[in-house]
Amino acid sequence: MKTAFITTLSFFLFTTYGLTQIEAIGAARMNETINMDPGGHPVVINNYQERAAGDIIVADDFADFTNWLSVTEDGTTAEWTWESETPAVLENHMGTMTSTTHENGFAAFNGVQYLLDTDVDIQNASLEYQPVINCVDANAVTLSFEQRYRGFNFEKTYVEVSNNAGVSYDFIYEVNTNSYVNEKPIQETITLNITEAAAGNSDVKIRFRWEESSGDDMYGSGYAWLIDDFVVSEGWNADLKITDVFMQSGVGGLIENGMTYYHLYEYQTTEIELSAKVENFAGIEQINAKLNVEVTGPSGHVCMSESTDLEIAAKDSLFCSSAFTPSGVGVYEVKFWFDSDLDEDFVSNDTIVRSIVVGSEEYNDYARHDGIETGSIANVLVNSGSPLLIGNLMQFFDVSEFREVTVNISDDSTNIGQLIYVQLMKYNTDLDEFTYIDQTEDHIITVSNLGTVVSLYFEENQCYKENEYGLILVGHYGGTNQVRFSLAQDVEEKTVLGFMSGETEPFYLENPQALMIQIKNLEYGYCNISVAEYEGEFGLYQNYPNPFYETTTIEYELANSDNVQITFNDISGKRIKTLNINNQSAGKHYINLNATDFAEGIYFYTVNVGGQSLTKRMIVL
Repeated sequence: MKTAFITTLSFFLFTTYGLTQIEAIGAARMNETINMDPGGHPVVINNYQERAAGDIIVADDFADFTNWLSVTEDGTTAEWTWESETPAVLENHMGTMTSTTHENGFAAFNGVQYLLDTDVDIQNASLEYQPVINCVDANAVTLSFEQRYRGFNFEKTYVEVSNNAGVSYDFIYEVNTNSYVNEKPIQETITLNITEAAAGNSDVKIRFRWEESSGDDMYGSGYAWLIDDFVVSEGWNADLKITDVFMQSGVGGLIENGMTYYHLYEYQTTEIELSAKVENFAGIEQINAKLNVEVTGPSGHVCMSESTDLEIAAKDSLFCSSAFTPSGVGVYEVKFWFDSDLDEDFVSNDTIVRSIVVGSEEYNDYARHDGIETGSIANVLVNSGSPLLIGNLMQFFDVSEFREVTVNISDDSTNIGQLIYVQLMKYNTDLDEFTYIDQTEDHIITVSNLGTVVSLYFEENQCYKENEYGLILVGHYGGTNQVRFSLAQDVEEKTVLGFMSGETEPFYLENPQALMIQIKNLEYGYCNISVAEYEGEFGLYQNYPNPFYETTTIEYELANSDNVQITFNDISGKRIKTLNINNQSAGKHYINLNATDFAEGIYFYTVNVGGQSLTKRMIVL
């Protein structure tokens, strides 16, 4: 049975800013490791393998917990503890600590014990490395530590640095800032540039601090924060660290900075703007820092950004000088890296590689997720137990038609027997509203669906025109155990939207991750698109069918009699064909075009009337 959840058919979005901001699930992170000497003590972080001996300023593997002082802050009682193995209550909620030297012991703040209590107290606990660290001869200083962490609700995690032997901790670095409710546990190494706080100073002290400030008996506390293999190192003189990369399509549209798509159909490709974020991880200013990008695959592309100077610990976003448009079916690898006038002392953290898959007619998928599950979402706190719709905003770059949408379901056993469905909405530019389009029949989740991809189908083909925006939403009906939908990588804010029970305006997730929703078997040009674009005294319709194998029809409309010229160019801009039509009367006109005049590929046809012109794209198969 098809059960409609959203009954109001329009929702204000961007210009009215009728959006509710909701905290989201955290992101996946890059892993690093610590190398060990034969004695089992950490001596070198893998990022610093090329450095000479002695560049490690201090290291501690938590084998001797007397080096550490556990302190409660603000009259609280919750404390850090030393553990020889992962406590059972933590293992049940976040798995086993697998740091390099976990067998020697590690530090833990166990938030689960308070989470499970009837009463949740405010928590503020620090773990201080007691010896004073002498960094007086270091031009740059980095701090690294291994952690296992899983976020829940309101807890915050900090690394704090003192340059006056612990009298005050004036340098505060919040970590796990993108980690929210019920993401998958993160096992990783965190590396921080603490040059500003520590370089040239002989009285450095460092501490870790967990804070839970809500004291909410229903939602308070978190899971845990486990710390091991603490290393303070002298940094490099030339080290640019790449922190994020972006491959944005549709820049300047409804989402000003565009959106990233990881799966494309070859006839849905468009320009991709390339950019990345960088941080100066060195001990001196980096002169003429710049972003470099190289694309390899069926077609290639090389570009770089303008250069800039980066002060110590400075961060910036740099944009490539030219956009890239994929041409051909296959996998494109996009390599981003930073350099400057100085030769990089350490290159392992200045490069990130991402992939884009462009599919053929047999694999014509469309998706904004990268295929790597990093967490899941069931609901938002203010809507707990109630029905929810949530999904990804997507732009369509040509006339698009489909019936099948797939959804990744988490492996939680509580999903079994529950109902889900997919709903489509379309953004109306004139009204600044999303309108309801259609939804699938309900699907009952079975045991075999857990941790897999589920296909849901619409009764009829769904159509989006060129440059239209759609909301691809997945929904459940609430209850004690709500369905958990899988999440992937971080995405742009205001591009993951949802509707809470009874609400007629969408909310958006803060620090969002893409829902693992994918359009399958996308086709082009078979929709009956009857709306013309107008320029002055004439209008131009999309050719139909499109793509076409034998013939297609181009329709245009004149307000007054005039001469008409129609030109056809291939994707490189080369003129293929020209039609000159003298003194056509006012009204609608039709031109039948034969595919034998064109090789297979993408073309642009332009209608010129009285010094004005309109252009549309057509595809010959």
